[in-house]
Amino acid sequence: MDENTRAIIINTLQDFIARKSDICTPFMSRVTEKVARDYRDHIPGEMFLTLISERLTYNYYRSLEQMFADLDQIYENSKIYNSLDSELT
Repeated sequence: MDENTRAIIINTLQDFIARKSDICTPFMSRVTEKVARDYRDHIPGEMFLTLISERLTYNYYRSLEQMFADLDQIYENSKIYNSLDSELT
């Protein structure tokens, strides 16, 4: 992923999180045991928006597909843990 594309994505993600904080807040950070004691029993591959943002900042992603896969992982994890019918999902 080139620098220009990465900068655009970082800005877009930050803008989205700021505008939609009510939706994003539950997915910003790692799920702690205090919040969900059994989370890791159900979710082997955790993912959260702060990690995606850090990965973008430190040039972890080599393609857009990798970043979208991480975003999809947040959704899949929510479906598994909270259910498809959950307001969170």
